[in-house]
Amino acid sequence: MHGGTLNLGDECVFTEWSVAGPEIARVIAEFETGMTPDKTTILKHHDQSASVQKRFAADTKALVTAFQCMGNPFEEDSDEIIVLDTKEVMPQEVAQSLMCAHEEAKNNILLLCMSAWKLKSSPYMSLSK
Repeated sequence: MHGGTLNLGDECVFTEWSVAGPEIARVIAEFETGMTPDKTTILKHHDQSASVQKRFAADTKALVTAFQCMGNPFEEDSDEIIVLDTKEVMPQEVAQSLMCAHEEAKNNILLLCMSAWKLKSSPYMSLSK
């Protein structure tokens, strides 16, 4: 096969197609069968089921209640970390650990950007080689 055309004078081409042809036809038919939904197939997203919707509504109500009781956590300026549903204050070590992880991630991204700039190439390009 050259450039998408068959060399009809070559007997190997017919031999290859006689061996591979039925298998290729079977694979295509299997794919087409799998792509056409039958009458019993439910074409809904898993989040559209009634149980998921009920659980989402209950979780939303619990979150709104927590916001009403404790205030909006996004407006909080303290260094404490509070679990919304249990109202438990995390130990200071946990808060410090999260702050350090955030700073470390920022530093790692900065180093990655600087090294990519120095190499004048994308970091993805160097990984793919």
